[in-house]
Amino acid sequence: MNNNLGVILKARRKEKGLTLMQLSSLSGLNYAHIGHIERGERFPKGSTLMKLADPLGFSEFELCKLAGFISQDADEEMEIPKGKCPLCGELNPLDVIRCIYCSENMRR
Repeated sequence: MNNNLGVILKARRKEKGLTLMQLSSLSGLNYAHIGHIERGERFPKGSTLMKLADPLGFSEFELCKLAGFISQDADEEMEIPKGKCPLCGELNPLDVIRCIYCSENMRR
């Protein structure tokens, strides 16, 4: 996963002239949570990335690639599978068997 994701998201937010509160309103995410992501204190789940993509002007594919969920070599025409994780119920754009969040937690 890309540790620079928060820096990229913050730069895009500022480029778009959005405050954390405005991005919060547009994405439906808590402004404090977005701030934690931008500072690299938290890494977003797939569903969080999907909520941030449109307000920040990213495609879902592009943002998943930046997050390191999809290979940098992947073709833009690749479809992102969507489903719900059977373990946590989280909407998961990348793996219909187990989401990235659960996979990471299971490794700990």
